[in-house]
Amino acid sequence: MKNLIILIVLLFSISLVNCKKDTNQRDDEDGDVTVFTNPYEYSPAPCAPDTNSCYYNGFKLDFGTAYFSNNPYYLSTGYKMDGSTYPGGGYSIEFRAKPKTQKYVTKYYSNITTDNEVYISGTFGLGLSYHYPSSEGDTVYVQVLDAANDIYHVTFCDLEFHNSSAQLTTFRTDGNLTTN
Repeated sequence: MKNLIILIVLLFSISLVNCKKDTNQRDDEDGDVTVFTNPYEYSPAPCAPDTNSCYYNGFKLDFGTAYFSNNPYYLSTGYKMDGSTYPGGGYSIEFRAKPKTQKYVTKYYSNITTDNEVYISGTFGLGLSYHYPSSEGDTVYVQVLDAANDIYHVTFCDLEFHNSSAQLTTFRTDGNLTTN
């Protein structure tokens, strides 16, 4: 009987030590918790350009209707949104996969390696003769309004377009394309 009591006391003591050890471990772990953030998580754009428009050289370009298709021009597969006007040009946004509500990063089409990157290019200028790809590293804000009917709302703020052969080699603009 005496041995049984000693065994019970020992087991109880060990369980208290283990309980305290677990508590200490949790306290230590709280200080070392790493919080992961998603850089592509959607947030509202910091600008609000008019629907289906952008600015070029001080002039507002209205695109009227934006179109969505699964026929990109530069990417070998993917999707594309187009907005165009005459005179003045237009631009297209190419996605590697069907757009999701999130932020995307601009890349040159040959550098796109993930579904979180987009290629934007525009034709601007006198006679629509200047092709401008967007610079790499700018943010594009995409909202899926109705995926079944391919209705998307895409906004960019202070996006840089560049072209070394044009008279105006770079310019920044806010813009929006919304399909309907």
